[in-house]
Amino acid sequence: MGLPIIVPCYFQNEETHRLLEMENSLGIEVKENLDEIYDKKEVYFFEIAYVFEHPNGKDTMIGSGVEDFRSPLSINKVLKLIG
Repeated sequence: MGLPIIVPCYFQNEETHRLLEMENSLGIEVKENLDEIYDKKEVYFFEIAYVFEHPNGKDTMIGSGVEDFRSPLSINKVLKLIG
């Protein structure tokens, strides 16, 4: 097993979880920018199954084979890290 690739990724916190629950239960869309509220933590990837651009055009989706992660980095920056 080689060295891990370290990529910052978004993670839910109590505030984002509460807002998403409110959206689901009330059937409304909150005007808050959740990307500014999510926690960003470094994820150590030892194996990456796929990488693709998020539909918003600025973030990247990374699949580890078990879980999916969304990174605030552009796809080009993530691909450079993977090398």
